[in-house]
Amino acid sequence: HGLLARTEDGREYFAYGGQFGDAPHDANFVADGMVSPEGVPHPAMWEHLWLSRPVRVGATASTLAKKGRVRVTSHLTEVDTSWLAAEWEVAVDGVRVEAGPLEVPVLGPGESAEVVVPFDRDRRIPDGSEAHLLVRWRTSARLPWAPKGHVVGWDQLPLRLATDASVGTPSPRPGARWA
Repeated sequence: HGLLARTEDGREYFAYGGQFGDAPHDANFVADGMVSPEGVPHPAMWEHLWLSRPVRVGATASTLAKKGRVRVTSHLTEVDTSWLAAEWEVAVDGVRVEAGPLEVPVLGPGESAEVVVPFDRDRRIPDGSEAHLLVRWRTSARLPWAPKGHVVGWDQLPLRLATDASVGTPSPRPGARWA
């Protein structure tokens, strides 16, 4: 959305919409695409990647924390999910504490399944810390448009973990686990 131009003193910039002395023009054509004129992705590219993810993961707080279950839903319309591989990780305050592959059955277009994420539901964290479950989807083989392992989507779900009484305020119930 921009063409390389130079100022009178030789500095380069990307020009658009009438900056070349052209007429007529629409005057509002700007360098605001998914990538910059030199091909650098803008933040909107990441947003689009997330919004168009082929599979989505959700859970209620109690189902996730107590049973480790999530609902996986295919948003594909023509093919199944056999070309995808799922992985999970739990992070506490942004630091990964455990991770692994997630076994998900092949889902047809629009199908859903409930799966168990095998994270340690007995893990304790300090008061005031945050914990999240991240489920990431990658290509399971090389495709014409992406290498094997290319990330095509992800979902991050909050986990409420038990608090560590030795760090701050005591846990609301003795021996509390994932809450």
